[in-house]
Amino acid sequence: MDIAFAFGGQINWMRYITTMKQRSMFAAAVTITTAFMTGVYLLVAITGYSVFGVGIDVHQPISSVVGQDAWSVVMNAGIFLHCIIAYQVNVNVWASLVLHVTVPKYTEELSHTNSWSKKGLWMAVTLLCIAGAAVVAYTLPFFSIVMAIIASLGDVMSMFGLPCLFAVKLLKLPRWETCACMIMLVLAVGLSGAGLVSSVEQLIEAYQGSKGV
Repeated sequence: MDIAFAFGGQINWMRYITTMKQRSMFAAAVTITTAFMTGVYLLVAITGYSVFGVGIDVHQPISSVVGQDAWSVVMNAGIFLHCIIAYQVNVNVWASLVLHVTVPKYTEELSHTNSWSKKGLWMAVTLLCIAGAAVVAYTLPFFSIVMAIIASLGDVMSMFGLPCLFAVKLLKLPRWETCACMIMLVLAVGLSGAGLVSSVEQLIEAYQGSKGV
């Protein structure tokens, strides 16, 4: 599930493609970025296992396993900067979704007005999302397991399930490709369910262990 979470940014691709001047280049952009991300992830994984061996604690980010020195400070500062930017994007996505569901008329007006009341509503929803994330972070301080739950709930479906569903519904595919998409969709649902059950069980065990139960 952690691997699925690492590639979970696909959920934002539909927003990105709408802002591209040349949407025909989207497939090439996805191929390049995915190859780059995979290369970086492999380099980090190979380096981590080469230095720490198979005994490395895979339930923690590698930045929490390395020793404390100047390099680790620089590394953690870079991760912090990345998270600030990445999660701000995700918060904006969540705020937009909440507004679409609760007050759809304001959502349309936000893009055409600078009214303080409308901007204040956006800020309130954004702060609510941040507060909710903070509650989860402090209540369930098990990074890897929480990320696995998030991957199970959303990232697996955004990686495999939704693209296949959209392709079947919106595109004129040959029969073999339609069948392949349906098989992938079923596998995505199954993997999502299995990952969620496993992650919740691990979370319960970790939480009970931290409480000495």
